[in-house]
Amino acid sequence: MANGQNQKPKQTSSQPNPQKPHVEEEVVSLRTMREKFSHVGSGIAVGLAVVFGLGMVTYFGGGGCGGAGGGSRESSVVGKVNGIEITQPQLAKAVSQAQDRMRSNMYPGSDDALYQVQQNYQAFNQLKQAALLEDAAKREGVSVNDSELLAEAKTQLTAQLQMQRMQISQKKPMNDKEWADFVKKQTGKSLPEFIDSIAKDSVTKDGEQIKLGLLQKRLQDKVSKVDDPSDEVLKAGLDMLNIRHILVTTGKRKDADALKLANEIEAKIKAGGDFAKLAGQYSEDPGSKTRGGELNPGLRNSLASSYVPEFAEAADKLKLGEVSQPVKSSYGYHIIKLDKITSGVTKDFEKRKPELKKQYIDTAKQALWSKYQKQLIDNAKVEINDPEIKVFDAAFGDPKSSPYTPEGIGKAVKLFDEASKTNNSTNVQLQLAQLYSMQSSTPGVAPALVEQLKQKAAKTYKQALVKMESPMVRIELAKLLWDVGDTKGTIEQLQMASKVANNRNLQAQDMILAEYKKMGRADLVAAQTKIIADYKKPAAAPVMQARPEPSKTEKPAPKKSK
Repeated sequence: MANGQNQKPKQTSSQPNPQKPHVEEEVVSLRTMREKFSHVGSGIAVGLAVVFGLGMVTYFGGGGCGGAGGGSRESSVVGKVNGIEITQPQLAKAVSQAQDRMRSNMYPGSDDALYQVQQNYQAFNQLKQAALLEDAAKREGVSVNDSELLAEAKTQLTAQLQMQRMQISQKKPMNDKEWADFVKKQTGKSLPEFIDSIAKDSVTKDGEQIKLGLLQKRLQDKVSKVDDPSDEVLKAGLDMLNIRHILVTTGKRKDADALKLANEIEAKIKAGGDFAKLAGQYSEDPGSKTRGGELNPGLRNSLASSYVPEFAEAADKLKLGEVSQPVKSSYGYHIIKLDKITSGVTKDFEKRKPELKKQYIDTAKQALWSKYQKQLIDNAKVEINDPEIKVFDAAFGDPKSSPYTPEGIGKAVKLFDEASKTNNSTNVQLQLAQLYSMQSSTPGVAPALVEQLKQKAAKTYKQALVKMESPMVRIELAKLLWDVGDTKGTIEQLQMASKVANNRNLQAQDMILAEYKKMGRADLVAAQTKIIADYKKPAAAPVMQARPEPSKTEKPAPKKSK
């Protein structure tokens, strides 16, 4: 993360500052008010989204994976998680709602097939995590009843109404009575009645989503209990730690080989070897390798939020100057050294103690919760029946290895190449084409193989385009054709992409223009620039022709005889 933060420009006198109308002038009909809250349940679900490992924020589209709303048993079962079924209708609904969110966020080209290659796999993972949550809550005896569900919906709706209240009356804030009167005037109901009505609608529509959010909060509270820290613990948490490490990854080698190398490096350190020099020689962490394995200094109480759990726990236990044994994490094996400890205790410790205690407890709870989530995922029994999702999971689902190393890409290419022979999925073909293209860009690949891989990628994109249409896929295909010297094919694909994109995807039109510029084709640049300009022109309002009044001398048309 950059040190600086984006600053919101201050408003100057030259900038317009339109005045908002007074609340009495604001016209909000009952229908408008209801429309504003028609998707509140979805908003609550997003706000209470479950955050599992890999940094994924999950939105539980279509409810949970069991019970009402989970689809009929006759429906095709996509997979099972700890015995809980995930059905095709659930998957389809989750995909549909993910697409709706992308559209509502105005994500450019979100409807394009190239951006939806992994949508089924991602939706399955979201439903998988929902199932893990439901299963864990059941085992821990955590539940939510109907009255608690309604109360939570009311709480969230009240908060959103407050936001609406602020937006409606930015010029002159309303007091509680004025706000209640305003709602009564617009809806015909008192404020409590209005909240109750919309909350019940929200629970009916999105009850499973709200329930999952509440289950998560309660489960987290139960499994993440932390005792009040002593003064000694709080003071130790203020220590500034200087840490070095050497990373031996498992992405390029077998786990046993990585552990063997890590043990050999540790032995050299214990025999008197210089840690910094050995880090420069062996470490595979590009961020610290050139600095002798040195990481940025950090507070002890921030270890849990800064590093993966295994690393944080091992570093916290080290004494000054001590070197750890190899510590396994999702990245590989770490050898850690605690280089320096600087006390951060200040004279105002007693004054800051309540704040420090809260910070310690919050951080410790989050660390426990992260560890618990990881255990849920590691111990999950997952069965996948869908062939497309199965190949995506085989290629990208192992958290212990990166799919984007040369070895990971090679493994994925083999999996998708084999799957494409029996699976007619467009997503499988598009992913295979992308992998061929990525593999062609891998450092150290022979020039002859680079061209061969690009030819394979282009061929696979063409096969996919037989079954679907996508301006973004055509642009990617055009880039590959240009790289292999097919100028005519490049232009054909870019022109077709422009027609398909038309005025609905101006991002694609701009990308096409950029490709023409790279080609050095001034004629095509000029033509594409005009296309974009024409698409950006506001549509002219239709001119309503007034019907001419009949003149006084004009005789009325004779009536038709029956």
